Amino acid sequence: ARFAAQVRAMVRPFADGSFRLDLAWFTFKSDPTRAFARRFEEAFGPARAPEAGDPAGDPRLCDVAASIQLVCEEMVLALAREAHSRTGAKNLCLSGGVALNAVANARILRETPFERVWIQPAAGDAGSALGAALYAAHALGRSKRYEMKRVDLGPEHSSAAASAALRDAGLEYEEIGDESKLCDRAAGMLADGKVVGWHQGRSEWGPRALGHRSILADPRPAKMKDTVNEKIKFRELFRPFAPSALGGQAGEWFDLGVGPVADPYRFMLATAPVRPDRRERLGAVTHVDGSARVQTVFPDQSPLYHRLIESFGAATGVPVVLNTSFNLKGEPIVETPEDAVATFLASGMDALVVGPFLVPHRPAAAVSRRKAWAVSATPSDAWAW
Repeated sequence: ARFAAQVRAMVRPFADGSFRLDLAWFTFKSDPTRAFARRFEEAFGPARAPEAGDPAGDPRLCDVAASIQLVCEEMVLALAREAHSRTGAKNLCLSGGVALNAVANARILRETPFERVWIQPAAGDAGSALGAALYAAHALGRSKRYEMKRVDLGPEHSSAAASAALRDAGLEYEEIGDESKLCDRAAGMLADGKVVGWHQGRSEWGPRALGHRSILADPRPAKMKDTVNEKIKFRELFRPFAPSALGGQAGEWFDLGVGPVADPYRFMLATAPVRPDRRERLGAVTHVDGSARVQTVFPDQSPLYHRLIESFGAATGVPVVLNTSFNLKGEPIVETPEDAVATFLASGMDALVVGPFLVPHRPAAAVSRRKAWAVSATPSDAWAW
């Protein structure tokens, strides 16, 4: 974090958590085509060209990012400590886009006196829609409080819709009506090193895929991280993946603190250290600092996904799977079965599960990109190109 002093000079944080942005570093007030002043580039170096490729290949850019991250953590901690000092409250709620910063959230859990921290799972701008709906409900006299214990609040698609999407794409598939058998088959594929698209139930609200619209893989081999980034997601190799762990056993693999599992871990909103003796067995989901962005999975939250992880644990001895959102770089998370099929065909995924249907292998003629297929096979509003 060698640029931290420059970041602090630009943001000018104070001990009570407040800050005053020094606008001399920016030009957006006077020039709509340029955000940063010359002073900014003198401090941090030239801007990165959008076509320059993976920014992880430039150590300077990595150091700038690390510096901004560190100062962000310092400011968030200062705000939290000031809030506790003024109120003495035991509970802290967080929202806003910065509340999706899993590393900063982990420091709040560990370094502030709050006994319970709750973070809105759709903490960015999109979460305002949920707040508006709740406000309207209360304004209409519905006084019952709503406790957000799960986030699968979106649409669900029928088995008929799923089978139609698979048929229309010309895919060969099996119907497995028994959920235990379905999970055993999928878990076996994961244990064999296959990458599986997983589309189940209602879609989830917020930017985290928590087992309803997910791409899943074996978390054990470190090389699986590069495989999924390069061949499945088509994105930069530095991007990490999350481990989804059985809630009842997660503490054996990750240091989640004492007491009940903190709420943010249910929604993949905080990092935690991977226990040192477990890191070699979780090579694809362990960050360079030994941490991971953990999701704890409980039966009351996601029973089918919990069963799948149980099956994988029974097969491998590791009750954890690698989880990433079911989408390609630059695209939204899939919603419909048609979306799932199109993304499956465009990527290097090995298998697909949509509802009770299993596509056990990729067709030999699958294309590497899907725009033409998607435009012809899905509704016009299905994609945000």
